[in-house]
Amino acid sequence: MSKIPFNESELEVIGSLSGAAFQQPPAPKFNAPVTPKENFMMMLEGQQPYWIPFTSDVQFFSPRLIVDNVVSGIVMDAETPMVTEDYSGTGFFGIEWQYIESAGGAMEKPGVRKLEDICDWEKELVFPDLDALDWEGSKKANEAWFDRENRLLEIRMLCGFWERLMSLLGVENAAMALIDDDEKECVKSFFNALCTFYDKLIGKYKTYYNPDIILMHDDWGTQRAPFFSPDTSREMLLPYMKRIIESCHKRGIKFELHSCGFNETNVPVMLEAGVDIWTGQQVNDTKKLIEQYGDKMVFQVEAPVFLPSTPKEEIIKTAESFFETYKDCRTAFIVYFADPTFHETIYRLSRQYYQ
Repeated sequence: MSKIPFNESELEVIGSLSGAAFQQPPAPKFNAPVTPKENFMMMLEGQQPYWIPFTSDVQFFSPRLIVDNVVSGIVMDAETPMVTEDYSGTGFFGIEWQYIESAGGAMEKPGVRKLEDICDWEKELVFPDLDALDWEGSKKANEAWFDRENRLLEIRMLCGFWERLMSLLGVENAAMALIDDDEKECVKSFFNALCTFYDKLIGKYKTYYNPDIILMHDDWGTQRAPFFSPDTSREMLLPYMKRIIESCHKRGIKFELHSCGFNETNVPVMLEAGVDIWTGQQVNDTKKLIEQYGDKMVFQVEAPVFLPSTPKEEIIKTAESFFETYKDCRTAFIVYFADPTFHETIYRLSRQYYQ
């Protein structure tokens, strides 16, 4: 089916889309032939979109109902904005978190470790009672805030399996637990229980918020290399990732993996698990990965960041170069920290090219 031809009148800004996350600027809403939500979903369903999507087409939601969101400092909801003094404290499983303002995030409180041995998890850990939370109150507080007409709703979920293991044991002990024959079965039994807990949490999210996407945080790599080999991730993470993704898919929800670090060698594992979207970092050769795997998974690419003093002509030239690089990567979307001129140029070029 042919698409509606591009018309210059589409560049009329008819509104704005608030930043997908805190610290992100609002993005222009153009007079487009379909909504940003419809365009983004076309890409997720394997169709050619009308234009290259942006993260501003997605509304991030992290309700303060979930204590992990509060203690880690990533609350994004309709209620009164929180300040850094509200962050830190005890999260799920009794883990103590400390918010680091200079980093814009939280880490486990130094000197306080929840577990010394993962094999003690059954006697040491208490799983949160999700039924005790005020889901109806949270739904009522946030429903009018959701922009369901224009944007996909994405719920951020902390933590993934590796990050949860690190938060309990510390990085070194968690890494050892993944490969130590005396500990691996204990890790697997904990991950199995975590799957049951997360499946119930995803069910609550579906019932009370009806999201389009669930994003799980699980940073698998450092700047130089993954934390673990593909063989280890296939044995220790893949079976449980599959279960969580199935928990989403059976409810009609797309699954996004936010996984920082150099993770190129673990992309095949993500695909085997059924990941729909991977939001990685520029340290990876994203263009190469899209060319190799773009028919199976959607990738995030990062927009250039401009100084306020950057001339408009330079921004347009940069956008044109950026577009030439990614114009045929139709399963890629742009993380939005973008200058409005950059956004408009990418919209125009991709609308003309994709029609």
